[in-house]
Amino acid sequence: MRRRIHSGHEQRCDFRKLYATESLHPGLVILIPSVDGELQQRLFQGALEQLALIGEPINQVLEVDLEGEDVTIELYEWPSPGSGV
Repeated sequence: MRRRIHSGHEQRCDFRKLYATESLHPGLVILIPSVDGELQQRLFQGALEQLALIGEPINQVLEVDLEGEDVTIELYEWPSPGSGV
């Protein structure tokens, strides 16, 4: 399996649709706000720290976002249970 890291809220739905067709995938990391420089590094660092804690996000999505100055992390199964995929 190949690891992919993508950024951008507008691409989020596209990549979730693509991954929903896979019965097994290596996980998807999405950096939601499209930002430059230091903020992007903070988001990426947050993703790396979370991955260090949870390990491989097989069949999961890790979304990294900003709420004010705080980096927020959401981890959920994808495709979601009962989705028929």
